[in-house]
Amino acid sequence: MTPQTEDRFWIDNGVVHAQVKAGGFVPLELVLDGTVIARPVPRPVETMPGYVEIEHPLPVEVVSSGVSVIFLRKQGEETPLAALPVIIGKGADEILLAEVALLRGELELVKTVLRERLRRGI
Repeated sequence: MTPQTEDRFWIDNGVVHAQVKAGGFVPLELVLDGTVIARPVPRPVETMPGYVEIEHPLPVEVVSSGVSVIFLRKQGEETPLAALPVIIGKGADEILLAEVALLRGELELVKTVLRERLRRGI
């Protein structure tokens, strides 16, 4: 069996778990909608140099229906180490379909603008 060399980020029974390459022990934070919701304590993964792991309960007060993304990042930095899309609530399949439709519309807009700029040579 080969050792894991990929980042992992998941929720199990209301607990956020992650194994990420962070370059050693660094303070981490969980971010939802631009707000820091927790500062889990990372532990080194003995079998994976440079990787850390976290286990932290997902604060119930931050969970709401809809589609959102939880980010794990080094404390104070903007670039996430990992991202976890979360879909919660009744009608989640309709919410997901609506989000996909919005993304398709935005992608078509970007393609149209890009094609126009390429046509003009800009």
